[in-house]
Amino acid sequence: MGKELTPLNWMMAASGLALGITAYAVLSRAWPLGIAAQLLLVLSIGQSVIQQLQGDPPWQHNLVPIAALLLFSFGAVAWFKVKPGNAANVRGVLLQTAVLYRWTAVALSIGWIWNYIPDRELTWVFALLAGCLFALGGRFKNQELLIATGVYSTLSLGSFWGGEPLRSPGFYLPNLLAILVLLGQQRAAAHLPQRFDLPRVAHAIAIVAGGTTLWLFITRAIGEVERGFYLTASWSVLALVLFGAGIALRERVYRWLGLAVLGLALGRIFVIDVWKLETLFRILSFMALGVALLLLGFVYNKYQEKFKEWL
Repeated sequence: MGKELTPLNWMMAASGLALGITAYAVLSRAWPLGIAAQLLLVLSIGQSVIQQLQGDPPWQHNLVPIAALLLFSFGAVAWFKVKPGNAANVRGVLLQTAVLYRWTAVALSIGWIWNYIPDRELTWVFALLAGCLFALGGRFKNQELLIATGVYSTLSLGSFWGGEPLRSPGFYLPNLLAILVLLGQQRAAAHLPQRFDLPRVAHAIAIVAGGTTLWLFITRAIGEVERGFYLTASWSVLALVLFGAGIALRERVYRWLGLAVLGLALGRIFVIDVWKLETLFRILSFMALGVALLLLGFVYNKYQEKFKEWL
């Protein structure tokens, strides 16, 4: 007796048949047969979505439609590079279909990650994918890969901001590395504009998103400590780091972000620390903030001629 044709087995078989029939159709120029083969792929994708919505099937099964979509997509691109004159009448349609397949694969991969990766690991997993696509996008000067990088980066930061439970984990090193990866990508793109063709607003968004997420990371980590003094002090230090990075990198958004975090520290010390902390920790909070303000004052006095330009 053969194995029962379960929905999971049918899903994988449909993807395999779609690939095989399409390859035969391309070689034999039987385009109607190739179009019909795509229906099998659509059915496979639909079954994958159903399986993920209804339960928790083995992770490897739902990778098959994603792999099939990518093979179709990059296979079509490679075919027209090798034989640009073939099927000129349907070239545009096939290449547009390849783009559709790639973004469908992206959507399925997001669902796969959310289904099979623990919530605690989502931030760095999405960041890792974003970093890989960013490197490929720069290597091949591919705008589509950079857009996909933005999608995965947004999901990475979004999973951190909206994680469940919202305030945990506190200090988790992979999450910190994920945030630094995003900020590092922005610096690489700014340093190599000939490879990363990004609008100025994209750089600003990346800095603000990465900087505010870094602030949240520190807030959650320090929030586990009982004394509120540590939180005010950590905000003051972060403000100095961001402002210093803005000066070193000649990046205005970093400097504004540093001033915003310093403003939060100043507001916290008067709204919370003064009323809730013991005398010793109240004094330490004022000292930490005072040091930050003194250092910024020193920078202002030294570079006041250029201060307006910097900000």
